[in-house]
Amino acid sequence: MVTEPDEQLFRFGLEPESAHELESDCERALPRGYPHGVSTRSLSTRADATVASRSEVELYFIVRKTGLDPHHYTVELPHPVTPETAEFNRLFGRIE
Repeated sequence: MVTEPDEQLFRFGLEPESAHELESDCERALPRGYPHGVSTRSLSTRADATVASRSEVELYFIVRKTGLDPHHYTVELPHPVTPETAEFNRLFGRIE
C-alpha cells in the first residue's frame, strides 16, 4: 500500500497575525463568495511563506478547495476570529 505524502499549505507572510488581521482577511473573502477564512496555497516557491501540514491544520479548522486556481485553499476560521485562533499562527510556525 502506497501512502500519499501529506499535502502542505503555504500562507504568505512570516509574522504572526493578530485576531484583527485574520478577521479582516476573512471579511474580504465573504463578498467574493468564499467562506469566512484565509487563503492558503498547496504550492509555493516564495521565500515569504510559512508552511503547515494540511492534515494538522484540519485537526483545528476546515480546509476547502476554493477558486479557479487548482492550488488555492481557504482555511475557515471562526466568525468572529478570536485571540484563541492564535492556534492558526502556531500551525504555520508563526510564533510570537
